Amino acid sequence: MTRLHLALSALLFALAAGCGGSTTQSANTNSARVANTAAVTLGELRVTLPNGLVIGTDPQGVVTVDGETFGTLHEDGRITSADGTTLSALIADGQISFRGEIVPLRIQGDRLVGVGSGEAAIVVAAPDRLQNRDERGELIAEVPVVGLTPTNHATLLYVIAAVAIDRIGLGTDQPEGEPGPDVAEAGGEPRLRVPVDGAPQRGPSDALVTIVAFSDFQCPFCSRVVPTLERVVETYGHDVRIVFRNLPLPFHPHAMPAAEAAAEAFAQRGAVGFWQMHDLLFENQQALESTDLERYAQQIGLDLNRFRLAMQNHTHQAAIQADMDLANRVGAHGTPSFFLNGRSLVGAQPFEEFQRAIDEARADAQRRIAGGVPRAQLYDRLMADALTDMPAPPPPAPRAPEPEEDPNRRWAIGDGASSPVRGPRTAPVTIQVFSDFQCPFCSRAVPTMEQVLQTYGSRVRLIFRHYPLPFHPWAQEAAELAIEVRAQRGDAAFWQFHDLVFENQRAVSEAATSREGLLALARQIRGVDIRRATRALDQHTHAAAVQADQDAIRNAGVQIGTPSFFINGRLVQGAQPFESFQRVIDQELAAPPP
Repeated sequence: MTRLHLALSALLFALAAGCGGSTTQSANTNSARVANTAAVTLGELRVTLPNGLVIGTDPQGVVTVDGETFGTLHEDGRITSADGTTLSALIADGQISFRGEIVPLRIQGDRLVGVGSGEAAIVVAAPDRLQNRDERGELIAEVPVVGLTPTNHATLLYVIAAVAIDRIGLGTDQPEGEPGPDVAEAGGEPRLRVPVDGAPQRGPSDALVTIVAFSDFQCPFCSRVVPTLERVVETYGHDVRIVFRNLPLPFHPHAMPAAEAAAEAFAQRGAVGFWQMHDLLFENQQALESTDLERYAQQIGLDLNRFRLAMQNHTHQAAIQADMDLANRVGAHGTPSFFLNGRSLVGAQPFEEFQRAIDEARADAQRRIAGGVPRAQLYDRLMADALTDMPAPPPPAPRAPEPEEDPNRRWAIGDGASSPVRGPRTAPVTIQVFSDFQCPFCSRAVPTMEQVLQTYGSRVRLIFRHYPLPFHPWAQEAAELAIEVRAQRGDAAFWQFHDLVFENQRAVSEAATSREGLLALARQIRGVDIRRATRALDQHTHAAAVQADQDAIRNAGVQIGTPSFFINGRLVQGAQPFESFQRVIDQELAAPPP
């Protein structure tokens, strides 16, 4: 399998700054430093992720998610979806947000086998954040968590898998020697003690393989795996027992009531009633309101008065919480999670993965029975020798603290003498804003700058400088057109065009072409010659001027996102509230003149 080297420059930088959002700077300093250090070598890659998704790519860069084409991985590191949407656009549009938390991640072979955060969170690891393998051959990492919407999680999961697997060399350099004493022989996974008493089950108690499923009735991945488990039962018959335990995740508001409804069905009608309710809940995941639950209870013949009383009194919440506590103890942090004779299998895996794990567990069970273990006592014997708790990963190696940036440092970025200006040259405070017309955070900062100008009047001068980010497809052209508008009609026309673009970012993106959308805005400014403007865009007349602003940042040696503000040379990053600017401006006004 070819190793994949993935450039994270645009992705990690956008995550670090949120197109300039300052809330994430400290969490992602290391990530920004690995920008522009790698290129993509396209090759075949297939990874099964913690939530069960199978992500792959072929030598042409086609990315598949669970066998369906998602989009394309390009040699410059970009990932575009089938509809042309880029990952960076999702970030810029706010569909992907960065929370900056830290969780442990375990990588074994070519699989991400553990994540401590559940279905709605994934991980992004810069290579220098990954630590060494432990004694069991698992890679231990500390990585930032990224929260995603349910519809776009596959994209970043792919990026993570590619980077992580590249770092560990696709399972090469494994340590030699026998597994540690707490790791059983098959698969290298520890056997965990997962009791089955009191839980609904399908299959005989003396089955060779017991599958304990931790599940959430609102989780789409749990629903996806139901047909797979049906196939398991059909294939293995009495050799397999499936035991259900509840793990309603906190971000699924209907998961706990649905679990309570299933528990009451079990209480009233035993395993038959539970599995009937189980199937109805998963078949109707979009209808889990209290009235829906009552309808399902009536449909399977439950006593409705008893059902309503149990739901009102939360009769079964203590038992459900006990399942959740057990899940936490054995390391089941997301759904669905399975334990096959105590060994973990994470996610909505395809049937073939269950088949492989079941066959291994069944062969081990048959050897034990041949050695004298009564079949009826098999699971109890396995659990007696199992670990009570998931072993904790060793603490990561301490890292030297990152040096804090001096908030009073003044950066030499030039005076922006040829740039658009608002406010008098004699103002004691000059704010140079480096901005990107396609960045939503820049748009968000525009009213704040208006408030600054209204509050401080002639004491503040505002200078606009161009910093179009490479992953915003029309930002460069917007910058060049803005300069052309100014060249034709002066600063007042520039600021009018500036406001129109930021007010109509979405309209530009949704136009037949972004150029048509931008030119339509330019037409609203009296006196602008559109033919001349189009010619300037075709000939990139003002590209050098845009590049000069970007060079000012590079030459100063400062790393920024957008928007970034230099207040008399002091850097304020991101779409900060007015008070953040007020504090720095007041300090500058109070300082003695140089």
